[in-house]
Amino acid sequence: ENLNYTPKFGMVELPKYCKRYDAIIVGSDQVWTDVYSAVHPFFCDGVGDFKGLRIAYAACSAHDRVPFYNRKHIRQSLNKFTAISVRDTTTVHLVESVKCPKPAIVADPTLLYDFEKYIKPVNIAEPYIFAYVLGDKPVEWHARNIEHIRKTVGNIQVIALTTELNENYPWADRILTGELAVDWMNLLSNSQFVYTNSFHAVIFSLKFHKEFVAYYGDLVRSSRMAGLINQFELNDRIVKEPSFVNLSQKMQFKKTDEAISSLTKNSLEWLVKSLNKTIQ
Repeated sequence: ENLNYTPKFGMVELPKYCKRYDAIIVGSDQVWTDVYSAVHPFFCDGVGDFKGLRIAYAACSAHDRVPFYNRKHIRQSLNKFTAISVRDTTTVHLVESVKCPKPAIVADPTLLYDFEKYIKPVNIAEPYIFAYVLGDKPVEWHARNIEHIRKTVGNIQVIALTTELNENYPWADRILTGELAVDWMNLLSNSQFVYTNSFHAVIFSLKFHKEFVAYYGDLVRSSRMAGLINQFELNDRIVKEPSFVNLSQKMQFKKTDEAISSLTKNSLEWLVKSLNKTIQ
């Protein structure tokens, strides 16, 4: 209501601020990864005696258990939630590690919306491979993967998007930085192929029916990628070594569409019930 007001978790302003609302919804991407820290705002710490609904929708963590010194506190925080759902089995195990009931697994929020009104052509005349990679991998490793992709899609340009001005992508033909989220989405939707290790780049590749190959290698992202592999049977496209993938075998988007449709239907039903306080 007051756009100049910024609530601060753990301080007296937040309980006062929350009294304006009937519900607090927490979610989704990595919000419960801070289980090793002393402050846990996304477990609704700091909201005082808020009497409204506390709902976790598609909460996600990189960890499958809470360290022993935080278990009691996080269990107490979770027990105050009206309803809890998570995004993957790793976070299911996290919740269960503090002796709380097994939560439902629901769709990432980006799957609940079609984004059609935001899709526009990009100002790039020639076909391109869209590369969106996070974290550290050797230049030679990326170059080898790009060469493998080009054997299937053709010797087309590679456009890499990065949030870091000092990123070095010599394997890319063009590097973009500082783009808005809608630009990221349009770059992906207009591409010929997607090369990534981003959870959401995979999600949007599925939504927009874009051929892709994704890799995982670090602990923080592997649990999220494992969840996608299991949910949508993507073990032939989410791999440790992209250069070994048979990219001539086209993806079965009809099959993934059906899986997404079923998941989103169940997820919306769960959310509506939670907001109506029908989940016990």
